Amino acid sequence: MNIICHRGFWKKLFEQNSIDSLKKAINSNFGVEFDVREYKSKLVISHDIPNDHSPSLNKFLHFYHLKNKNLYLAINIKTDGISDILLKSLNKYKINKYFVFDMSAPEQILYWKKKIKFFSRFSDLESSPILYNQSQGLWIDNFNIKKFNYKLVNDCVRKNKKICFVSPEIHKRNYSDFWKYIKKYNNYKNSFLCTDLFLKADIFFNDKNAK
Repeated sequence: MNIICHRGFWKKLFEQNSIDSLKKAINSNFGVEFDVREYKSKLVISHDIPNDHSPSLNKFLHFYHLKNKNLYLAINIKTDGISDILLKSLNKYKINKYFVFDMSAPEQILYWKKKIKFFSRFSDLESSPILYNQSQGLWIDNFNIKKFNYKLVNDCVRKNKKICFVSPEIHKRNYSDFWKYIKKYNNYKNSFLCTDLFLKADIFFNDKNAK
């Protein structure tokens, strides 16, 4: 299982989406998930409404380009109309191991047409992912229940698409049963888990000596 740190390698809420937090995750050999918005015609990393202190996306991508381009970047699109700016940044730093997700439906069509790698959403509330066949994979969330019908997930595996599970603790729910359930996909090379508990998850899924 490929582990992705939810908003970076953080200990406190205010550290989320910070450059130092994201750098620490990369330095620890984890992929990262982070939120991107537009601010004053530039892209910044910010979950909430951005301001002058929001970190520059290009600054982080420059670090990533120099440090480790083999780890995946999960880029949560929080603003419509930024596909051209984002594509320019991805090309500038030769970023290949990435996917974008959570954009609006009309925007998703634009990302597809511009050949930007995107994931479709799938959850207990969203049973029909938009542009599933054209996507590189599924962003699999789960809001209310421990598990759901994985027919489409198994179809992803058959088609060699990527699958990224959102760990329940991100929604303030217990994760243990869910981890046990998705461990069936542990040997699938294109499986990912986005989690706040990245160190614990890395041991559970990837340590052969773990119980």
